[in-house]
Amino acid sequence: MDARYCSLVSDDIDMEHILTYGHLDHTVRMAVEAGVDPVTAIQMVTINPAESLKIDDHYGSLTSGKCADIVILTDLSACTVRDVIANGTEVVSNGKVDYTFDDFKYAPFMENTVHLQKPVTAEDFRIIAPAKTTKARVRVMQVSGRSLYSEAKEAVLPVIDGEICCNEETDVMHAACVERYGKNGGIGKAFISGFGFTRSSIASSVGHDHHNITVIGKNLEDMALCVNRIAETGGGVVIAEKGEILFELPLPICGLLATMGGEEAAVLLAGMQKYLREQGCEMISPFMSLSFTTLPIPDYAITDKGLIEVKTMSIKDPVLEWI
Repeated sequence: MDARYCSLVSDDIDMEHILTYGHLDHTVRMAVEAGVDPVTAIQMVTINPAESLKIDDHYGSLTSGKCADIVILTDLSACTVRDVIANGTEVVSNGKVDYTFDDFKYAPFMENTVHLQKPVTAEDFRIIAPAKTTKARVRVMQVSGRSLYSEAKEAVLPVIDGEICCNEETDVMHAACVERYGKNGGIGKAFISGFGFTRSSIASSVGHDHHNITVIGKNLEDMALCVNRIAETGGGVVIAEKGEILFELPLPICGLLATMGGEEAAVLLAGMQKYLREQGCEMISPFMSLSFTTLPIPDYAITDKGLIEVKTMSIKDPVLEWI
């Protein structure tokens, strides 16, 4: 294989990962540790992708007439960044940002993008059981923090006071996807496992690729609290527990982007995910994993229309059987 036709890229990486490990510099280090020659690894993040995208007339190499985007390293193998020049302007010197960025003015249509038809309540997430049933056999979307794929599983859950409940003895939680653009008010309901935490409910307005509000948890009141708080802040990620919002990271731009400083946001997200790990969540990035539960990748996806069986692209009742 000719390495000149290989590029190193990234898809979604959360802020905690970038703050802790870096971005493409971390990817280069991983490649070198795996045995790739350092020069070849650097080519994979510079000239190779530029040629692949047909923009190598402006980018990808230090050549007269090309855009002056330059990264100066102190150690090639470790990809240790010392200085950064962006479009001819030095923005990082000796590993420190020394450039003052102007305040950015976002277009009005990018703000105030969360429009629930009405505040949600726990009632919106309940799955009511027929009379005289004591259990329900349900479809479960089992997820993993190391893969975008989910597995179609089943579980038997108790019916208490006429509704399906997720108790602390099981990893299965309620999941819902709430339409957030004021179009139809749809709420898809399902069950999910694999997150591992036991007490909290969490929600996010980042959900590929429709970016509705996705919420999971065992306490329906806390789930509703999360969704309504995201509506109030115009987007974000939230953790609630026992009727209180414990953590929130507002994402007021399109419900996807923060306006606070990058490092501040990364530290806040890191604290949120640490709190979930302390409850038993083993995922590297639980909020990132949550954002992909809405993408139609086998086996299941949760949307505002309901639980989607990806193989047949059909909506499935989360309940298989009442017992």
